[in-house]
Amino acid sequence: MSSPATLDQRHFRADGQLSNLDRCARCGELRSAHGQDWDCPASGKPGRAPAISFVVASLVTVAGFIMLSTASGLSSTRPLNTLGGIFFAGGLTIAVAAAVVIRKQRTVSTGDE
Repeated sequence: MSSPATLDQRHFRADGQLSNLDRCARCGELRSAHGQDWDCPASGKPGRAPAISFVVASLVTVAGFIMLSTASGLSSTRPLNTLGGIFFAGGLTIAVAAAVVIRKQRTVSTGDE
């Protein structure tokens, strides 16, 4: 087992000032959430919420695209066209945000930066 001082340099700020408000470079939790041997409480288990958000947002984006493409030429489907635009733009935004979170979790859990 390594001493906490050597693990401290990898996990937290390396400027020599100790603070319980420092965030871990691996799991993102506060220093105070770690045990005495500075083990990460998350232990590299990324959550499923970003993946579920990505799938749902992708489905909403596809639904919005279908609404936009089917209602493009008809004047009586103006509300459907507006709703399709909202679904497409919103779903695309949430899908991109979820993809960024998933990538961040993978880089933090593997240690690559």
